[in-house]
Amino acid sequence: LFQFITISPDICTTTANTQGICYSAADCTNLQGTASGTCAAGFGVCCTFTRNCESSTNVNGTLFQNPEYPSATTTAPGSCKLTVVPVNENICQIRLDLMEFTLAQPDENGVCADDFLQVTGGTTTIPAICGQNNLQHMYVEVSPGSGSVSINVDTFTAGAKWNISVTQIECSSPYRAPAGCLQYFTNTHGTIKSFNYDATTFTSPTTPPPATTPTTQLASQVYGVCIKSQSGYCSVAYTKTSATPNDYTFSLSDDPGPLPVGAIGSIGSTDCTTDYLMIPMGIITNVPAYPATSADRYCGINFPSKVETSIQPFALYVVTDDTETNYADPALNDGPNVGFSIDYRMKAC
Repeated sequence: LFQFITISPDICTTTANTQGICYSAADCTNLQGTASGTCAAGFGVCCTFTRNCESSTNVNGTLFQNPEYPSATTTAPGSCKLTVVPVNENICQIRLDLMEFTLAQPDENGVCADDFLQVTGGTTTIPAICGQNNLQHMYVEVSPGSGSVSINVDTFTAGAKWNISVTQIECSSPYRAPAGCLQYFTNTHGTIKSFNYDATTFTSPTTPPPATTPTTQLASQVYGVCIKSQSGYCSVAYTKTSATPNDYTFSLSDDPGPLPVGAIGSIGSTDCTTDYLMIPMGIITNVPAYPATSADRYCGINFPSKVETSIQPFALYVVTDDTETNYADPALNDGPNVGFSIDYRMKAC
């Protein structure tokens, strides 16, 4: 007896920890895909499809790469566009996983002037990004049955490298992010970073760098970051990724001066007006000078030792204005702007 097994084209995880689509080995080959790991209890393969400049895709699990990948570009290709055509009329989101992503740094004001990634065709505005963004991700909202989405990487100089996993998500899929979430985290704990955050390159917090440009926060970023609600968990606690004071793992405008150990940066709508992280109904804990203080906005060059919130759906919001500096500028009261890296952990009820 022969038993025929039907393999549903569901989202799967490849051996490279990217998202692919589960197919039979024969179907993956016929679709000109690449098998990377197994799925469907070993009866299927996790299939991916590679595209580069001026191409289109109507299959799920596509990898959009620069032409020379895994090497960086040797020339500036200019505009390099992938057109994503919905696989059916029930697609509500497209998820982009930036597995590798290196473009030129923004200018002195945090604007992606030379190189940038821009996504158009969705129903929401996606901020342009550049710089170092390995392992970041974003969700693009689309209207079911609508036209295509364009993913455009524009480069002015050589040295760019990108490998972007493109996953189309159906409206009824459990992988769908809530509306208004550019980023969506589904684990009970993890790390959230601003785009182009890389603290290891930041060396001069008080003066303009004379020769090299350290990583700079990107300008004109307004987006939501959501965390999936889980059964048995009633709140989320946020902490700075590094426990070292004044190490600029949290640096969003305002007070450029040094802070004493255990202190926090600025909080509230009065102080945090240019760049800030918004945590709805955040409660500051573990800081004696601020016992159980509630604040929505956080900025400055330090973050409270812990901020908790029980407001659901769990979300925080990133806001930056159109002028960013990576050094302290008292005249602007706007710097040093490096961005942030904070950890989150859901707490049981």
